[in-house]
Amino acid sequence: MKRTAAAFLVSLAIVLGNCGEPPAETPEVRAADLPPAEVAGEIESERVSPDDMTADWPALAAAADGSVWLAYVEWNGSDADAVVVRRRSPEGTWGGPIVLDDGNWDHYLPAIVAVPGGAMAFWSGRDDGAFQLYGASVSDYSEVGGIETIAASAHSDFHVRAAASPDGDVTVTWQSFRDLQSDVYARRRTVSGWGPEVRVSPSDASDWEPSVALDSTGRAWISWDSYHAGNYDVFLASFDGQSAGEPIAITSDPRAEFHSSVTVDAADRAWIAFDTARKNWGKDYSESSAAEGSEGLHARRGLGCGCSPMAASSSRCRRLSTS
Repeated sequence: MKRTAAAFLVSLAIVLGNCGEPPAETPEVRAADLPPAEVAGEIESERVSPDDMTADWPALAAAADGSVWLAYVEWNGSDADAVVVRRRSPEGTWGGPIVLDDGNWDHYLPAIVAVPGGAMAFWSGRDDGAFQLYGASVSDYSEVGGIETIAASAHSDFHVRAAASPDGDVTVTWQSFRDLQSDVYARRRTVSGWGPEVRVSPSDASDWEPSVALDSTGRAWISWDSYHAGNYDVFLASFDGQSAGEPIAITSDPRAEFHSSVTVDAADRAWIAFDTARKNWGKDYSESSAAEGSEGLHARRGLGCGCSPMAASSSRCRRLSTS
């Protein structure tokens, strides 16, 4: 086995108590230098986009039948880009590129989820104004459904993420600029159609880059980072398709925690990973500033992880430490 030369600084922020209420105490954060990681080996890779074109922002989803769906943005080499979807069959054969034409020239950060009979893709696109949020279904036979506008606020809607239940209900969450700030919103699509747009993050400060996962009941759990306390902290809230629960502070110290990603395990516990940085990270202080943590605008970062049990669960997360 090969060893990497780098060691990672990992913070573990563990929230105790029920998810339905804010934590009764400040989450415990510990840091330690981990030993060098061992790499088990290498796996084969294959090029999916054309080698003479620029492609970016890939998103991947695996279906129950063993097929894999891929969405990405591809530049045409001249004056526009497009959202492209491809499907890899259970036998390992890639189908041809499927272009999702929304009439826009500029696109950003797609998401894709597998649903019965195909997949649903979501992305942000714009022509001359703000980014709007779009979605489209694609069948296992490469048939594209009508392109829908999911959100179209006066300013931009982007950083979309999505999750699908086994029966095909799809929850999307995204970052939207409205009323002079950025907030996290969510919607759910069922067999009856799209539910309402719901604001998930209630802070008067800006909220950023959500992530979403579903528990065994189909309830969505959405994480994001917020400037609510004058630094970046990670929050978590539930969403049932009609309303959002009260946010739970996963982190609350003066350091920066951001870029969160959430998943839910078999015990219906939400696990949240995020970047960490020192106090005043991301603020416009020079290296010579007297403010604490001033090492330049974006000096260094680490990794963090948190766990929060669902309100329906009687289990509690144990405090973890790498020290």
